[in-house]
Amino acid sequence: MDKMDMKWRDLALQFDGHRMQAISLLKMIVNDAPDDQYSSVRDFLKSGPLSGEEVLRERIAQILKENVPDGWKLVPLEPTEDILIHGFESEPDEIFSDYEDWEKYQEMTGCQQAEHRARLCWNAMLKASPEFS
Repeated sequence: MDKMDMKWRDLALQFDGHRMQAISLLKMIVNDAPDDQYSSVRDFLKSGPLSGEEVLRERIAQILKENVPDGWKLVPLEPTEDILIHGFESEPDEIFSDYEDWEKYQEMTGCQQAEHRARLCWNAMLKASPEFS
């Protein structure tokens, strides 16, 4: 494990310790509550705790999702093989494209064709990129 991994691990363990204290307090409170008021909370508390790393991962994902503007998407810095394949397979082709789409493409100027190919590639790669979780 490198130095950065150790820092993340230490943070997760610290977070996990405080979470366990809070869960212990919650258990004491809920045990004194009537069954009809807190049955769903009791079910939650009966389930095993999440690891600190899992809680941190979920919280980081939540923060990122809250800060991604509408119409934007998080994507990996390096495209996956699937993303690349979808990108280069998006280019119009006389054999594989719909006849009408191919005809419209053929009528475009060279610059329009380049822009059209770039947009097709971009959309295909975004569609193929994994959702952040």
